[in-house]
Amino acid sequence: MSGRASGGSSTPAPVEAPASSVSLRIASGPTRLARARAEATVEALARAPEPVPAAVVTVEPAPGPDRGAAPDERQGCSDLVRAARRALLDGRADACVHSLPDVPVEPVDAMVLCAVLPRADARDALVASAGRRLADLPAGARVGAGSPRGASMLRAVRPDLATAETACGADAAVELVAQGRYDAVLTALGGLALLGLAGEATQIFDASEFVPAPAQGAIGIECRADDARTLQLLAPLDHAPTRAAVAAERGVLEAIGGPDALHVGAHATVDAGLVSLRAMLPGPAGGLPLVGDAVGPAADAARVGRDLGRQLLEAAGARRPREGS
Repeated sequence: MSGRASGGSSTPAPVEAPASSVSLRIASGPTRLARARAEATVEALARAPEPVPAAVVTVEPAPGPDRGAAPDERQGCSDLVRAARRALLDGRADACVHSLPDVPVEPVDAMVLCAVLPRADARDALVASAGRRLADLPAGARVGAGSPRGASMLRAVRPDLATAETACGADAAVELVAQGRYDAVLTALGGLALLGLAGEATQIFDASEFVPAPAQGAIGIECRADDARTLQLLAPLDHAPTRAAVAAERGVLEAIGGPDALHVGAHATVDAGLVSLRAMLPGPAGGLPLVGDAVGPAADAARVGRDLGRQLLEAAGARRPREGS
């Protein structure tokens, strides 16, 4: 354990599968990123040992209490996740595709995470005007971050910046800088790459220093727990190393819970049957972040993450009284 710091949317037309293909309805969403994730899933199905052409069903949040509801305080379950899950449970879709960081760690009895696709680049990236890096930004520059975690990391490194949280996708991050509303925005490199915008990144941060959000860059697919047909169809898409890595990262979230989970960074890699995990919890009152590392069997990755999360909580609790004295 150490204390060092480390968009726009539109509703696309559904993509219909050929009449002769196996029918598989995938609930996605109306944003460009959601659509790109669904298309990545269709491409993965086409590359499977027994290709499965699939129809994509786009689902928008339904009117009513869910529209505009506050995110789940423990992790941030979005309206799009709720809407896609609703379509799944209502029988309008066979599976739903998510950005895994948006999916709460708490299980839902009727659903199962049936596949995790090979992860894209999990690192954070800066999109800044005039090609600038973080060190090049002048004091007082307006910098947006898509999460409390990102904002906390930015403040730890550059407390002189005017940092604000701005919930937006990678495409919106590029637009906000282009429009001059922000001098820079911190966003996920994987989201930029998925939209063909990786070239807009002016700086890419090492995951050991700017610890990414848990499961950042991973696409998860949920289906109904009793749907044996869909479980069988999607099983070949599951990437075991990515599943183990994100299980460790989400284990950290599970242990920490509460509002603090919104500030957590966690990043894991898997090699030779072992998962190597780094997790970060911001320090109190602008202090240096708490950073912890753990290594354990990939087959028990979630426990490795939970154990590290508890260690971070204990360290944070021990440090706060001393810093407040």
